[in-house]
Amino acid sequence: MADYTRVGMETYHRILQDARVNNKPIGPKYHEHNRQFKQWEARQNNLAVLKKAREVKHHKAEVRKVNKAQREKLDQTKAQLQEALNRINAVKEKLASETTLRAKYDAQRTKKLSDAYKTGNSTDRIKSSGNGL
Repeated sequence: MADYTRVGMETYHRILQDARVNNKPIGPKYHEHNRQFKQWEARQNNLAVLKKAREVKHHKAEVRKVNKAQREKLDQTKAQLQEALNRINAVKEKLASETTLRAKYDAQRTKKLSDAYKTGNSTDRIKSSGNGL
């Protein structure tokens, strides 16, 4: 019986040495079956996940703030550009109306001049002027 005990102890000693060399836990593993420890460990894992989620949410909020500021700046720029385009179009219309008025005035002046040279008869031929040749 002593031989069996010695063989068992040598096996146990060999297992312990192997565990120490490989940095494996030595001793009873009651904590692996402890319900409270498992609950605590799950809670710690959950808290770590929640912490990461809060950080992600915080970063997303910062990105949204930056994007909102950029959108507002873009909207302001678009509004300023639209105002400038409206001013340009107003000037264009004013210039176009001035040119059309000038063209009407020129047409009226030309008509008056041509009417002054026309005879009173129905042929509307231009009156001869000058030395009569």
